[in-house]
Amino acid sequence: MSNRDDTSDDSSGSHLNRRGFLRTAAGVGIASALGIGSSGQAQASGGDKIWEFNTDEFISTSPTVVDDTVFVTDGKLYALDAESGRENWQYENDTYISCAPQVVDGTVFIGCEDHPDGSVTALDADDGSLKWEQPLFSAVQTAPTVFDGYVFAGDNDGYVHALNADDGSVEWTTQLGSSIGSSLTVVDRKVFVKSVYSNYGDEDKTRLHALDADDGSHIWEFETPGSSGRLAPTVKDGIVYVGWLNDNVYALDADDGSHIWESDLGSGISSMPTVADGQVYFGSLDHSVYAVEADTGSKVWAFETNEKVYSSATVVDETVYIGSFDDSVYALDAHNGSKRWEYEAGGNVWGSPTVVDGVLYVGTGNNRMLALDTDVEGSSEGSRVRLGTLGHHDEWSRVARPRHEFEIGDTNRGGGVSVRDSVVIKQQLVGMEPTLFDPELADVNRNGEVSVRDSVLIKQYLVGMRDKGNLEILNLLVNEGSDKVIADLENTGGLGVYQQVEVRVADTEDGLGSEEAIVWTDIVDPGMGDWESIEVTVPGEGLSGGDWVGVYTDDDQETTQV
Repeated sequence: MSNRDDTSDDSSGSHLNRRGFLRTAAGVGIASALGIGSSGQAQASGGDKIWEFNTDEFISTSPTVVDDTVFVTDGKLYALDAESGRENWQYENDTYISCAPQVVDGTVFIGCEDHPDGSVTALDADDGSLKWEQPLFSAVQTAPTVFDGYVFAGDNDGYVHALNADDGSVEWTTQLGSSIGSSLTVVDRKVFVKSVYSNYGDEDKTRLHALDADDGSHIWEFETPGSSGRLAPTVKDGIVYVGWLNDNVYALDADDGSHIWESDLGSGISSMPTVADGQVYFGSLDHSVYAVEADTGSKVWAFETNEKVYSSATVVDETVYIGSFDDSVYALDAHNGSKRWEYEAGGNVWGSPTVVDGVLYVGTGNNRMLALDTDVEGSSEGSRVRLGTLGHHDEWSRVARPRHEFEIGDTNRGGGVSVRDSVVIKQQLVGMEPTLFDPELADVNRNGEVSVRDSVLIKQYLVGMRDKGNLEILNLLVNEGSDKVIADLENTGGLGVYQQVEVRVADTEDGLGSEEAIVWTDIVDPGMGDWESIEVTVPGEGLSGGDWVGVYTDDDQETTQV
C-alpha cells in the first residue's frame, strides 16, 4: 500500500457540492491545474470529460464510489478523490486483484486471484491498510458481496464462502460445481450465484443457484445448456433476471426459481442485466444494447454500437449509460434508445459505469479512469448498482451494513465495554486526548460525530437500559413528485431507546417486504419521552403516484401509498 500526497491547495470549490465543483473544474481547467488532465472544454455538458487518472494496467472492472472516493482495480486497487481524480492511496500485493471492490462500514473488500490459491482481503477505506486476509481454495475472479456482517465470495473450485466481515473467519462453505461463474447478488437473505459444471468433452452447463444466506443451504437451482459467461444475476420485485450466452434473458421467481419468461434475442447476452422503471437493460454479442419489458420480456428497443457490449448498464434520470468495446461510452434515452451523447474513450470499455451526483465514473482498456459529466443531477438507480453488484455507491453501503448489531463502543479497545469507555469519551470531548481512543468505536449511535450522547448510551447499556424504550412512529409524510420522506418518531417508553430505523419504497404494498426496497437505514436514540424527526431523500426520480412508502422500527411500522 502506498500513499501519494495531494499537494493541491485549491479552496475555490469549498462551497460547492460535488457536482458543482466538478462542473466548475471542467469549465475552468481545475483538473488540469491539479495535474490530473482536463476535458479541454469551455463548459461541462453531457459527455464532457472532467478528469482522468492513468493506471498501470487496463481496467476491466467497475468502479465503486463511496464517501467521495472512487475505488477501482486494474490488478491493484486505487482510491481516488472523486472531485479531482487525485490518488489518495493504492494497494497491491503479490496477487492480482481482478474484480470490483465493495465498500461497507469503512472497509474495502476485494477478491484476489492468487495467494497462491486466491483470497478475500479487507482494507481500511481511509488509508488502504490491511485489516485481514482470508485464503480460499482457489482463485477468486468475481466480486465479493457484503451484506449484514457477511462477505460472500466464490472461487474457481466451485465453492461459495461466507466470511465474517469483521475478521474474515469462515462462517460456512458450500460447493456448487466446477467453478463459480458470476459475482454474487444478495437479496432477502438469499444468495444468488451461477456455477459452471464442466462435462469434460460434452457441452458445459451453467446453473443459477439460490442459497440461504445464513447457512449456505440450497433453496433452488435453474439450469440451461451452455455457458453463461460471468454474468451475475440481478433481482427486482421478487424476480431474478439473468442472461445467458445462449441468446436468452430469463426471468425467474426469486422464491422458488420457477420460470416466468425468457426473451430470445438471437445473440448471446454478454453483460449483467440491470432493472429500472419497469425495463431490463443489457448488452449483447451482436454489438447492441437492449431494453425489454420487466414483466413480459418483450423487446422495447435496441441500440447498435460498433462492437460487442460487455459493460453493464446503469440508469439515471431516464437515461441509460453503458460502454462498448468500440471504445465509447453511450448515453441513451431509456424510453426509446435514441442516443443522447457519446464519449470516445480511446480504449475499449469493458467495465460498467457508476454515476454519483451527475458524474459518471468508468474505466477503460487504455489504462484510464474517467470522470464524465452526464448533464443530469442524479445517481445510479438500476438494480445492479443498488444491490452492490459490479460497483456501487453510498446507498448500498448503508443498506449492506450489519442489521440490528449496535456498535456499543469498546472505545479504548480494552476487550469489552466498561465505564472506562464512557470516561474516555468525556476526556476526548474536553480536550484531554486519552492515549487509547478510537473515534469510530466511540461514535456509538453512528451519527458521524462523537458527543456526550455516546457516553450516555454506554452507561445505559451497562445498566441494562439498552433498547428498553418504545419507539413509535407518530407521523409519516409523503407527497407525489417529492423526493422526501418525513417521519416523526417518539420514545414512549420509560427508559432509553437505541434502534435501527428503515425507510422503504416500492411499487406495491407487498414489495415493501423485500430488503431491496430499503432506501435508507440508520440508528436513532431519542431519550425518555423525547421525539426525533427524520427526513430521507429518495434516490432517483422521487415518489410517484401509487408508490408505497414504509417506515419501520423494532416496535412499530407505518405504511402509506403516495
